Amino acid sequence: MVECFGASAAEPTLTIIRDGTTRTFELSALLKHTAITSIKTDDGDEAYKRPMNYVAIPIEALIGDLSNDVEATVQFVALDGYAP
Repeated sequence: MVECFGASAAEPTLTIIRDGTTRTFELSALLKHTAITSIKTDDGDEAYKRPMNYVAIPIEALIGDLSNDVEATVQFVALDGYAP
């Protein structure tokens, strides 16, 4: 499970729970992660209708390799409880 938490007074965090182990990353640590990369949409972003630049970390760099776990599930839960 991947949960996104944050508070107006505190630094935003990302909490990852895997196999009963909880890891929390602060935004400042994520921005220094060795796997960080940038993504550029030359043809425009669907939501913003213009070219955009994003900073990203491949999810595998944070949760590990799940390719051999046929029953693995990744669930994202937003701060407001939204879980698609």
